[in-house]
Amino acid sequence: MVWVMPFSLSNETIAETLACAWEYSRCVIPTWTSWERYLAFNRTIIIAIVAEFRGDLIPRISSKSIIGYDLDELLNTLFGGTSMLDDMSREFRTFLLMSAEKSRKQQDSELFGRYLNALAKSPQWWFRLRDCDALARYTIASALACNGFHKIPFDEEQLQLVAELSDTLYDAVAFYKHRAEGETNSTFGYVGSEMRVENYRNYRDILWALDAKWAHDPAKRCVLNFIRPFGGPIHMMTRRYRFVEDGLMIGKPETDEVVELTRANFKLWHKVDGDVVKCDKDGSYMVQVLAARIPGGLGASVYVKGVKRVGGLSCKLHARDLQPLSRKLKMICWGDDRAMYRERVDKDML
Repeated sequence: MVWVMPFSLSNETIAETLACAWEYSRCVIPTWTSWERYLAFNRTIIIAIVAEFRGDLIPRISSKSIIGYDLDELLNTLFGGTSMLDDMSREFRTFLLMSAEKSRKQQDSELFGRYLNALAKSPQWWFRLRDCDALARYTIASALACNGFHKIPFDEEQLQLVAELSDTLYDAVAFYKHRAEGETNSTFGYVGSEMRVENYRNYRDILWALDAKWAHDPAKRCVLNFIRPFGGPIHMMTRRYRFVEDGLMIGKPETDEVVELTRANFKLWHKVDGDVVKCDKDGSYMVQVLAARIPGGLGASVYVKGVKRVGGLSCKLHARDLQPLSRKLKMICWGDDRAMYRERVDKDML
């Protein structure tokens, strides 16, 4: 706990941060073969949680030391000797850059405004940036590394689809949490809350279909062991969510009291106040920054849907209808004609 001393966090907040990080780590990576890698992952999640609610504690410039941890050392311990080190180091630092910017209470910065424009650039941008914001592929890669695997068993497009599946399930359940926070990175804040139930059911069916197909693949079981709890159960099993406070209910609409508690960082949540966010029409600079930081083609999905409002912001987002992709994946998983869908999901994914 050497990182505690120099920072303006109470002992209670420090204890809560450590507990939240441990509970999350145990849920999304339930097994490991390397304790050293696992502990390094847990410590990066501690850093991630602090970035989400106290971005002012995260250096704006690239720095080895973050809240007392040597980030380079942690990432090298976690991914050293694997093919994932460079990509996942870049992924995590990108997450830190934008999560800290979002929670610094300076969302009128040019960087954050351009990031919002990048979110709304296209469905492809949305899902790739949500992947990074949720640390989906990062956690998948971490689960693999912690269990002795040296590469991700998917190509870029397949990985984007797996991340989209994970994030869509999570965002459907977290909808009211995100609304209390004014969260800018919430799929159903853009696509429309009326689609939550149907799409959760469809994506859950896809998850279980993949579970059956991948049951005998040790690497892909690590991926499934992340998606299963991330897609809902962590809302019951970890202290960072309001399951107990809401009378053992999931999906209870937020109240004014919950919003005010969020402003006070209760449960380490953070309120993004929409009235201080300024969207810039030209996102070209942010596009260049994000393209440099996030490798691979940005996005998996191609359908569009209109304009929605989220977090007090009005931003134009071509957010695709989730249902067509859901039908495609479900048909593939259950063994229907693969040929007509091979351009979207290669047969080797299954």
